[in-house]
Amino acid sequence: MLLLSMEWLGPDAFAGYVEDGDQYRGFFVERGKDARIDENYKKAKFDDYEHFCGVIGKVDPYAVFLAEPMPIMDLSWGVLDKACEQLPEGYAGIEEKYKC
Repeated sequence: MLLLSMEWLGPDAFAGYVEDGDQYRGFFVERGKDARIDENYKKAKFDDYEHFCGVIGKVDPYAVFLAEPMPIMDLSWGVLDKACEQLPEGYAGIEEKYKC
C-alpha cells in the first residue's frame, strides 16, 4: 500500500488517498477506530499517478499529493501518525499538526 495524500484533521483524525493493489482509495481514520474507505477508483481508468492527482484535484481541491508516494503497512492510526514524521518538511497536508 502506498500513501498518496494525507490531511491532518485535528488531534483525532486523518483523511487522504492510498494506492492499494489495482485501486486508488480515499480514506478517513479517527484515533481508536478502524479506517473508513469513502472512495474507490480503479487505477486502470487513469493514465498514471499524475493523471489521478489531476482528476482528484478538481473534485478535492484541498488534497495535497506526495511527489513520491510512501509505502505504509496499513491505514491504522499509529501507522499514519508515524508517517507524518516522515513526510517532507512543509508538506501542506499536515502543517497544522506541528503548530502547537
